[in-house]
Amino acid sequence: MPVPSEYIPIIVSVSGFLFALFIILGIVIYVRYGRKKQALIGKIRKDVERPGMSYTEAVSSQTGGGIQNRILGFLSSLGQKSASREEDRDYSKLRPVFLRAGRKIVGGKGVEPN
Repeated sequence: MPVPSEYIPIIVSVSGFLFALFIILGIVIYVRYGRKKQALIGKIRKDVERPGMSYTEAVSSQTGGGIQNRILGFLSSLGQKSASREEDRDYSKLRPVFLRAGRKIVGGKGVEPN
């Protein structure tokens, strides 16, 4: 079924608009991905530069206000009572390892795994 010639400019205009819209959307998604990737690489570098911060210090610096701290303190005390009595382990050295999981740091830049 042929398209009448009076509709061709409308079809071309809509096609051009959709094409431009998808190009802009692709650029926005690409830029957001790059920012997230740089933020993750920044976290990795920050943890590698100051590995002396213990796990408990990192957790306490990331928690919120007083009520939230009380609730978390209560839950952690329950966990400590029910946990086995093993020696305390410092997990601060493992955090950069987990952050780097799936990424290689080559020349200071993150490289996606193949």
